[in-house]
Amino acid sequence: MCAMMHHLPNNIFPLLIALVIAIATPAAASVHNIHLYTDSTPDYVSREDFLESATGIWDDPQDQAIAIWRWMVRGHRQTHVSREDDRPLFDPIYFYNSYANTFCGYVAGYYTSFVDARGGAWQHRYIELSDHTVAEASWNGGADWHMFDTSMVIYAL
Repeated sequence: MCAMMHHLPNNIFPLLIALVIAIATPAAASVHNIHLYTDSTPDYVSREDFLESATGIWDDPQDQAIAIWRWMVRGHRQTHVSREDDRPLFDPIYFYNSYANTFCGYVAGYYTSFVDARGGAWQHRYIELSDHTVAEASWNGGADWHMFDTSMVIYAL
């Protein structure tokens, strides 16, 4: 080995050292936690990010509740429930990022999940009717309740 090193040009050693340092050093420009949303697609990274992008321009709680409902209506199809490993999907963020089809009961649960993430005076109820399920929301501590049906595309204030 020494005989071989003796025959290398003198300027190769700094290059070898630079190469070893470059290989051992992590990339300086790594990017993580990217959020992509536009005026026609909310941010589905988390419930909180969805709520901020879907309701951020609205000050009135009623407008915010309707905005959540509208994005949910736009973001799913009323067809057979998506399953993964033969299990239904109960996580709204996973659902909207991966699948777009489900029935009323699941999407009503997604709405109540978003209302729950609002916190504060916001409350929710999951209402099972004889053959249909809807969500109700209150943003004044339960004084008034408002029905949001994301599968039949109606709401009642």
